[in-house]
Formats: sequence, C-alpha cells, structure tokens
Amino acid sequence: MNRFVKWALLALPVLLGGAAIVVLVGYFYLRQSLPQTEGTAQLADLSAEVTVTRDTHGIPTIRAESLSDAYTALGYLHAQDRLWQMDFMRRTAEGRLSEVAGQGTVGLDRFMRILDLGDLAAEQVQHLDAETQTALEAYAAGVNAFIESDPVLPLEFQILDYAPETWTPQDSLTWLRLMALQLSGNYRAELTRAALSARLDAVQVDFLYPDGSSDQTTTLADAATGQALGALDRQLADLLPARLEPRDASNAWALQREDGRGALLANDPHLGLRAPGHWYLARIETPERTLVGATAPGVPFTIMGRNSDLAWGLTSTHSDTQDLFLEQVDPEDARRYRTPDGWARFETSTETIQVAESDPVELTVRQTRHGPVISDAVQAARTLAGTNQVVALAWPALRADDTTPQALYKVNAAKTVDGALEAMRDANAPQQNLFLADSAGNVGLIAAARVPIRKAGDGTLPRPGWTGEYDWTGMIPYADLPHARNPERGRLVNANNRLVDDAYPYLIAAHWPPPWRAERIERLLDQAEGSVDIAAMERILLDTRSTKAEMLLDTLLSYPPQNSRQEAAHQLLSGWDRHMNYAEAAPLVFTAWIDNLNRALFEDELAGSFRRFSRPDPRLILRALEEQSAWCDDTDTPDRTETCTEQVTSALDTAIDQLNDRFGEADGWQWGDAHVARFPHPLFSRIPVLNGLFTPQIGTPGGDETVNRGGSDYDAPADRRYSHIHGPTLRMVHDLSKPPESSVFMLSDGQSGNPLSPHFGGLAEAWRDGEFLKLVGGEQEDAERLRLTPGNS
Repeated sequence: MNRFVKWALLALPVLLGGAAIVVLVGYFYLRQSLPQTEGTAQLADLSAEVTVTRDTHGIPTIRAESLSDAYTALGYLHAQDRLWQMDFMRRTAEGRLSEVAGQGTVGLDRFMRILDLGDLAAEQVQHLDAETQTALEAYAAGVNAFIESDPVLPLEFQILDYAPETWTPQDSLTWLRLMALQLSGNYRAELTRAALSARLDAVQVDFLYPDGSSDQTTTLADAATGQALGALDRQLADLLPARLEPRDASNAWALQREDGRGALLANDPHLGLRAPGHWYLARIETPERTLVGATAPGVPFTIMGRNSDLAWGLTSTHSDTQDLFLEQVDPEDARRYRTPDGWARFETSTETIQVAESDPVELTVRQTRHGPVISDAVQAARTLAGTNQVVALAWPALRADDTTPQALYKVNAAKTVDGALEAMRDANAPQQNLFLADSAGNVGLIAAARVPIRKAGDGTLPRPGWTGEYDWTGMIPYADLPHARNPERGRLVNANNRLVDDAYPYLIAAHWPPPWRAERIERLLDQAEGSVDIAAMERILLDTRSTKAEMLLDTLLSYPPQNSRQEAAHQLLSGWDRHMNYAEAAPLVFTAWIDNLNRALFEDELAGSFRRFSRPDPRLILRALEEQSAWCDDTDTPDRTETCTEQVTSALDTAIDQLNDRFGEADGWQWGDAHVARFPHPLFSRIPVLNGLFTPQIGTPGGDETVNRGGSDYDAPADRRYSHIHGPTLRMVHDLSKPPESSVFMLSDGQSGNPLSPHFGGLAEAWRDGEFLKLVGGEQEDAERLRLTPGNS
C-alpha cells in the first residue's frame, strides 16, 4: 500500500474526530446565545422589579409597575430573541448592509440611501410627543441593557463577524418606514403599465386591468421608452429583497352583537413568509393597562391586538400614495432640472457606502421638488424617456414630520372606538384600514394617512414633472378620509377590496384587488346567522374554498378532454369540492392547468412584463376565452392562428406532463407537495448547508384567493413552482365581552430568531393545522420565570 495512503487512512479517524470536536464545541458555545429565561438579570434603567414568565411556546408575560418599565423589559426580550433581525432591519433601512454583507447588497444600499429612511427617522423623533418619545427611549434602554451584558451573539453575527451597535429611538422608527415601503408598491405598477403601453394598444392594456377605469393618456408612447421602463421595473424588482416586495392581502372584520355586548374582531395580516417572522407575541400587565397581541421586534408598541376595552387590527388599503415624475435635466447644466417656473438646482448630497472586503462606494443623491431621483439607484436606467431625463418618486412617507408612531401609542391606550378614531389623526403613513371593536359593543374603521390630491391624472403612469399639470395640490383632509362607526348592518369587512364607491369625492386608487375574499367572508358570516363567536371566527379565517375554481372550473371542464389522461383529470376535478386541501390532488391539477393556460394566453404579448401577471387572474382568463379570443393566438407563431380550445387542452396536457416529471404517478399527487411554505432566513437561505438546516418548511392548504391565504410563487423554478410564499403571518380573534386572556392568536413561524431554539419555526405545524393559542398570563406550572431588577448589568 502506498505509504501516503496508509498514513492518510491512519490519520482520517483523528481528523474526523477533531472535526467532530470542533463542531461540538462550536455548538455548545452558540447554545449560550439562547436567552436567559430563568433567574435574575439586572437592568440599570428599571425603576422597579419586572417579572417575565415564558410559556411553552416562548411567549412572554411581562408584569411591571409602570408602562415605561414594561417597554424596557420588552426591548430586553426582543433583543434576547431577535437581535440580529432588529439589526438587519436597521441596516436595511439605513443603507448599511454592505458594511457587513459585502458587495452583493450595494444595489440595495444605494436605493435606501436615496430614500434616506435612516435620516428621516432621526429627524422624525423630534416631531413626536413626549409620551411617545419616552416609550421609545425606555424600549431602547432595554435593548441596550442586553447588548451591554456582553452576550454570546447569535450565529448570524458570528458568520458576518460583527457586533451590534447601540440601539436608539430612531432605530425603532425605521421599522414603520420599511413597512410603509413594503405596503406601498404603486410606483412599480406605474412602471409596468408604462412598459405595457409601449407594447400593446389601449384596448389591450385596459383588458389587463379589469378592476376600474384606466387613464389612456400617456407621454411615453414610443417603444424605446417602454422598453426602458420595463427594464427599470425588472431591475427595481431584483433590487428589493423578497421581504420588501409589495403585497396586497389581509382579512379583517368587526361585528356588533344584537344584545349590545362587547363587539368581535378578527384579523390576519398577510405578508411574505420568512424566518424569523414579522411578529412577536407578548402579554404586558401594568397598573395602567393590560395589552395582548403582536409586537414587532424593534418597536415597543402592540401593533395588532387588544387591551381590556379595545381591540384593533389592520388590512392594507391598497391606496395609491406614490407617483413617479419624469424630470427634464438641463442639457447645458446637469445640476439643474426643469420646473414650471424655470430651471432649478437638484438638492444634492454625497453618501459613502462602506463595503466589507472592498472599496467604499460614493453616491450622489439628488432630490427634486417632487422627491428623490430613484433612477439613480439602477445603473442601467439613468435615462428613461430619451436623454436628459430622470425619474423622481413623490411619496408622503418620505417626510420627517410623520407622527404615525404617536398614533400607535395612543391606540394602545384608547378604551373606546371613538378614542382610537381620534388617535388616528396622527397617522400619516402607510395608509392602512384600522379595524376597531370595543367592550361597549361599538365597531369602527378608519383609513388614516396622508393621501395626495392630484391636479390631473389617476396615478397609473409616470408623468412629466416639468409642466406642473400632475402636481399634488394637498392631502385629503382627515374628516374626509374613509371611515365608519357602527354601520347600520353592524358589520365591517375588508379583504383589500375596494374601500369606497364611485360617489367618494377623492381618488384613493384607480385599481383595487378583487373582492373575492371579502365576498366569501360575508357569505360565511351570513351563514352563521347571528351565532358568531370566537370559534366561528376561527373557522372563517381557516376557510380554503377557492374563488378561482368557482369562477373558472366549469368553463375549463366544458372543453372536451382530448385523451385518456385528460379524461381522468376531468373526472378528478368534476368531483372536487373546490377547497384547497393540502392532502388532495385536485388543487394541484387545477393550479397547474390554469398556470399553463395563463402563460399560453398572455406571456407572448406581455413579454418582460409578464411576471407582474404570472399569477392567474380568473377574470382575464374568462374574458380571453369568452369575449376576446385574440389572446388565444400565439404571436410567436405568425404562420398559424391558435384557437382557445387548443390552448385550454394543450395547457392541461402540459400541466400533466410537468406534474408527472415532478411527482411521478398521478395517484400520489398532493397539493401540499408543491404548495410548501418555506420560511427563508435572510442570511442562512443563501448558504447551502445552513439553508437546509435552518429553513422550516411544511406543506400547506389554501390558495391565492382563499380566505386562508396561500399565495403561490408562479415564477419559481420548476422544482419549486407553486410554493407558498405569502399568507397569514398572524391570526387573531377577539371577543370584547370577555377579558384579554380569551383572545386567540397564532404565528406562522415561532417566537425566536435563534435557529438553535425550539421556538425557531416552532409554531409552523400548528399554524398549518389551524390551531390557536391564548396569552393567559398567570403562573403556569411549566412557565419559565425571569426577574429583571434595577441595578447595574
């Protein structure tokens, strides 16, 4: 035997043993990053002792002698469980990810520096009232008490080799600004529509937007402009990580009782699925109030939940508060741009982006009278409509005098619907539908925010900024914003559907998401016939009846099958109850069929803009099949004209082929095999081995437009097509005739952001299966108890 091989074989056990020891030592070292949940910890900024009891899910009950101490304790707990998530959020908002992540995040940092969310948050603090500032300072003190205790930091810090900086009140404010960015995506829709206008005629564009009237006037009619805008749309989509992609789904309803007892409220905000998740459940008990519900790591307030007398929840209004303006740059002096009053100078500043293991990047940020020049964030899109033009973003969220955190603080303290409605005068961005219910039996809704009033146009296309024709003339007055209190039927329901009718005097949005989930909720409430309780509300939140199937399936099945396997698919779907159950084959076959049909109908005409329409819309498919069959012809085959019958039957064949290739024989197909909820981590999901270890995943029910939202990914590679990427990250139901401990909740993931914790993704299966839990407080037998005492850490 070769001597080298012999020695290698002898040394191999030693090497493997050494590696195992290193891994074991590393594991036990990182185990120390798990939070202290028992014993005593000292926090210098407390005025009195605080007790924290954690239940078996890691959900804390905080008992404090003052609200300020409770906020300090909450900051400490958030830091224990979610410190890297908080720091990642802060660095994202401030455009400082590249300092620790390297070259790969420079594009995102450029975009964030242009939006200037960090500096806006720093200035914003001074516009808040003293009570809100005190709450933010108390919370920051708790976060810093943990940082200053010199803990073993979680794995993310170890991999990126850095430590967190001191937390400040302004850091908490960046969370709301990032949420505003995630919940306000109209600028993307403007870019998409402009790109479509360059490829399609006005009738075709109008066909693609069936939910409202459209503005056909455009200054961007040439093909070159449309292609440039389409490229910018795609590049900006790639620039923002998936967790910041705009989404448009949530359900909420509030009900009065005929006997006048406390009202009921249900809510499930829908966001992109991830780990760690968006929310952190907590119960807070102080002499001032008891709060139960969802907090957000980085923020002291209860974002959705209740106190003893009032409950509140949120849905996205889907309003249009963003406009893109094309600005003409002076060809003789690039420091100037054109206004109705002549040439004006850009306001400029220089930003330096530090990049790990690379040279710093210099960036000149330009501001116009409308807002920042966002086209400077995309290297390939400095000019869009010919030479000497840039694109600026107008958005009320880019103002420092935003008092929305103050509104949150006041809603947490309100005892009545009227009190909360008054508190929302301070809400500026993002526009959300705040649902309210109180113990006196009242319900209410307010969509409070700064919503622009336009001189002209409906906000659906980028407009010239130099004429002043499309400028804003002000904001909708608070008294005129959409609101309601105790409506005649005693019920308020919204699932992102149209909020106001045509008689409303202001433009909230030109287009709205479809009303299907709201209509389904209304039907289920009608069927309850006045006997609605918490259990009935839970069942509605978990409903998986597919509106798409209700609208499309009979039409699709009217096309005769062309072969035996199509006939088997028809038989399967004919007997289907239209519920998207994860253990059944029918939802999978239906989804693959309409996906391939949608592509056959629209991908050739829409080209690069198709990704915005890749989620099948049953209204468009039905209209194409029944009214405008020209969409059935494939423009990529000019030598022949395809019929709708060919496209429907061919799409089914393609779907069956794809499912056979992916899942084998048809008798083993299940919707949950494709509709897998994965909870990607911003860092671990990019590292091959850790991605497999630390990405919780589970097959789930639901679909794109079921009440139990299961938004699917239609752009993923074949082996992940139809993954569940968007859904109810929180579910909650409140009965205001009962105390806070009666309310029920469920998270989509778990309490902890530490992958070594059993609470990292630990609730995913219970969430999938429709279970709920209560934040009951009290001394539970299996609870872990931690005393936080005043003193030096």
